[in-house]
Amino acid sequence: MAPLDQFAKISAAEIAFYTPVAIVAFIVALRHGFTRRQGWVFLFTFSIVRIIGAVLTLIYRLQTIPSTGLVIAASILSGVGLSPLLLATHGFVAQINSVASIRDRAQRPLQLARALLGVGLILGVVGGTETSPDNSPSDIKTGKSLTRASSLLFLAAYIILFGIHLWLWAVRDSIPLHHRNVSEFRIN
Repeated sequence: MAPLDQFAKISAAEIAFYTPVAIVAFIVALRHGFTRRQGWVFLFTFSIVRIIGAVLTLIYRLQTIPSTGLVIAASILSGVGLSPLLLATHGFVAQINSVASIRDRAQRPLQLARALLGVGLILGVVGGTETSPDNSPSDIKTGKSLTRASSLLFLAAYIILFGIHLWLWAVRDSIPLHHRNVSEFRIN
């Protein structure tokens, strides 16, 4: 067995960190229901994706000759690993926006963010498959470009969600008091 390199150590730390997060997110999702609007289901999905990606990375980093499928799967999960977290953020922001008395102003930006996240997810998966060691150098270059484009779309969606969050924070008085809680966490 090969010694643990820095990527394997990071993967082990990810497993240790995201396992309790997945458990808590699952419990809260059970409590609030597994709906996309709640966001908890995406937080749970994000944790599971991070755990599986870390396990696959750990396995292939410990092998002397890893299989191509293992490398591709780890690459895909690394490339799209943030999308469930951003979708969870989208769900939380959309949930709070839905009860704000001036909610119509954020509908289009929320739809744009969701579209950017969807396209970014697709580009991340395609980019991850193209970076296979068995592909030609031009395919690998294309895969890296698609992965970079995916990251930029995720960044754009994050900026939009952050802007909506700031706006909702500024108009928090229009949100009913009993809706200012996301589970036990207060937003005011």
